[in-house]
Amino acid sequence: MPAGDPDAARTLAEVRTSATNLLEGAQVTRDGADEEHLIVTSSTGKAYAELQRLLGAVSPQAGKELAGEKAPRDKPVVIDLWIHDGELTAAEVDILQFVEGATGRSAVRVEVTTGAGISAPADATKIDLDKLSE
Repeated sequence: MPAGDPDAARTLAEVRTSATNLLEGAQVTRDGADEEHLIVTSSTGKAYAELQRLLGAVSPQAGKELAGEKAPRDKPVVIDLWIHDGELTAAEVDILQFVEGATGRSAVRVEVTTGAGISAPADATKIDLDKLSE
């Protein structure tokens, strides 16, 4: 997302609100082997409700589509967070915990970094994105 983009800033604010809402009332423990690693236990019901809130705030159409879906059975859900100097650096969720009867681990991990510009190679070809949708 481009820096200064008002939609990106609004989306980021909504994600932060959702994260705060999800953590309220959750059980939070520190990993004894890694002081930056927090293990957060909440519930699928709370996570689903917060996902509905987030999608509705960011994309009303997506929120409506999710509202028509059946909510998952309420059970504990674990989210791993890494905090360094008071800032979130990574979040990880084992997606198999949402699949009934699944075993093992298959995680989705998000690393949080500062933004940096991306330079195109000197021989890159510019593509007109408007023409792609024709």
